Amino acid sequence: MADVCTFYSKIGACRHGDKCSRRHIHPRRSDTILIFNLYRNPKGSSQQIQQRFDQFYQDVFVYIARIGEIDAMVVCENDNDHLNGNVYVKFMNDTVAETVMNALNEEWYDALPIHCELSPVESFQDANCRAYDAGACSRGGHCNFMHIRRPTPEVKSVLHQAQDKWKVEKALEKVAPDDPLVVAMRERVKAYEEREARRKESEKKVTQESEKRVTEESEKRVTEENEKKRVTEENEKVKRVKSEESEKVSKIQETKIESNGHGEDKSTDNSKITKNEVGTNSQSTSAPADGSSITTTSAVEKLFSRR
Repeated sequence: MADVCTFYSKIGACRHGDKCSRRHIHPRRSDTILIFNLYRNPKGSSQQIQQRFDQFYQDVFVYIARIGEIDAMVVCENDNDHLNGNVYVKFMNDTVAETVMNALNEEWYDALPIHCELSPVESFQDANCRAYDAGACSRGGHCNFMHIRRPTPEVKSVLHQAQDKWKVEKALEKVAPDDPLVVAMRERVKAYEEREARRKESEKKVTQESEKRVTEESEKRVTEENEKKRVTEENEKVKRVKSEESEKVSKIQETKIESNGHGEDKSTDNSKITKNEVGTNSQSTSAPADGSSITTTSAVEKLFSRR
């Protein structure tokens, strides 16, 4: 039996994936979930990148916290495919983790479906690349430990405080539904749900437009290919017709040439016959006019005939 892959057990991801020669043991129960490649590294100045990341971190944290209480959350920015953009979220217990995982696998983010699974990672600290934190990781994209992108401390603190406050407000709602604090919480929840609905609608619209554009481009390519095929067939047909006409013309010319050749031979023979006839006639007409030769010949014939 193959050995267990230590990288998968510790990091929850392996650069070899399913082709790894070592075993990847997928947990059936875990407090931690892994959302694959959710964060996409933007381009810009360091300040712009940090601002965008803080917004991303806040959006994901708030959305997940509505489903289950978050213990810790980290985002990887490794320069490789199996870790880049991965989001790891640790919960208070495995029941919450499974609930959140099932909910997220039915969601979309940034016009792409979310892929989430239970992760064997137990300690983010053990999975973290300390050299990267110190700015001294020399392995770059070959490093298999987490290169963690962190939100500004203020954002992280506010989010965890809001989560704690939300828990208090949810508890208050059960005993004091008309409390101003509870009413304010309901308004915030309603506003958040409206924003989420608009976001989903926007993502749905983008997806539909993208699919429509792909379909139109595909139909356009098919139409162009059919038109090219039609033009090619017409050109071949024209060439075929021209070739047949050329063959017909050639045959007609050959027939004419043969006919002309036979006509010359006949005229030559006729001329010979005419000459012979002319010669004979000339001999007949050249006989003496007095008829003595004819008489002599007639007398001889009579003499022989009597004998």
